[in-house]
Amino acid sequence: MAGRNADEAIRDYKTGLTSAFNCLKCYSKLEFTAPRRARGGDPCSWILVGPGSDEGIQLPGIGGRLEASQRLRIVEREGQPRESKFGLTTTGYDYSMTDADGRELWCMHWHPETPNSDIAYPHIHLRQLFGGAHLATGRLLVEHAIHWAIEAGATWRYEDWHERLRETIKKHEQERQWS
Repeated sequence: MAGRNADEAIRDYKTGLTSAFNCLKCYSKLEFTAPRRARGGDPCSWILVGPGSDEGIQLPGIGGRLEASQRLRIVEREGQPRESKFGLTTTGYDYSMTDADGRELWCMHWHPETPNSDIAYPHIHLRQLFGGAHLATGRLLVEHAIHWAIEAGATWRYEDWHERLRETIKKHEQERQWS
């Protein structure tokens, strides 16, 4: 999740995301957007896509869909060794899951930089239970969304999916510097 330069930090970040999404037994691809010669302060983002260019992925085992995206910023990390001078910080996320009939089961959101929203804190929506209420949470990782999808019945690829997700979370927690 960190590197000598911005490109290396992006590559390491993608590796962690790919490892987490590989816990699900389905095709998935991350479309990552970043400046050609990325530098500290530059924005970047990713979105999860399935076959073709459909946003989100079909979840085997339950027939629902998982959609996920993040907005990020490349940061130059002060006081870090040269090999981990650059990293990525999350500036917003949107993870959601629907059932086989397309009904939203939950949404995990954090969008502090959205100009038309006064909800700057991380939250979830459980619309079937609470309508549009913004239920406050701590910051959530995409690994949490993957975990929720598997617990809801999505087919997993690896018997040790818990440990694999825990490892990517652990690496993230060791390197995070939330701004």
